[in-house]
Amino acid sequence: FTDTILTGKNTNLDLNKEFVRLRTYKSNSWNKNYALVHKKEKKIVLKKDFPNEQAADEFIHTYFKVKPAFEYYRTGEEWQLDDMKIFLEDIKDFKPTIEIQAKKEDIMNDLLSKLDVIEVLKENLPATMQKILQ
Repeated sequence: FTDTILTGKNTNLDLNKEFVRLRTYKSNSWNKNYALVHKKEKKIVLKKDFPNEQAADEFIHTYFKVKPAFEYYRTGEEWQLDDMKIFLEDIKDFKPTIEIQAKKEDIMNDLLSKLDVIEVLKENLPATMQKILQ
């Protein structure tokens, strides 16, 4: 899938604090084509799926004053392990990553301690990719 990060006039926006992303799926098991997410302070403010690009564009232009800033492509797999979601991804122009979503941080840290993790990203992926691509 491809993630397109959208920004407004303020192109110096800290993507760790806020971002709008349109994800375009090529193939997936969720029957999604386009997914829009608006995150602020690590919380999802808006999450909406669209059947086609036109519907996504119409919604974006109606409710946001943004334009594409950059995009990156990744492939991946998702697994469920107890109360955790685990995403393994290969990101073009970056490196393979693992993302773990858990309801309790100690459970996530326990799993991380069992893996041979080389680096933990200090920033979210949009902010990391912004530095790499721009």
